[in-house]
Amino acid sequence: MLRAGYWAEVIHAIGVAPDTDGPEMILRALALRPNDAEYEFMAALACADHDKAAFQKHWDRAQHLAKPGSAIAQNLELFKIIAGRQK
Repeated sequence: MLRAGYWAEVIHAIGVAPDTDGPEMILRALALRPNDAEYEFMAALACADHDKAAFQKHWDRAQHLAKPGSAIAQNLELFKIIAGRQK
């Protein structure tokens, strides 16, 4: 469900579909795995363009849950640099 929601949101973001339930699918998947840094990271990305408060909540939670040196920790660092989020 997480990956389906992610790709639905990508299709929406690139203009292929006018609206999708991608973010909703991602949040449903997150509810099934509430302590998963990867799911929190994906939820943050899905919220980035339309809900800054939700983005920050999921971003902060992903950072909290990510194990040092893990792929998610590395992705968070990379995206922080790309987005200019120098916290």
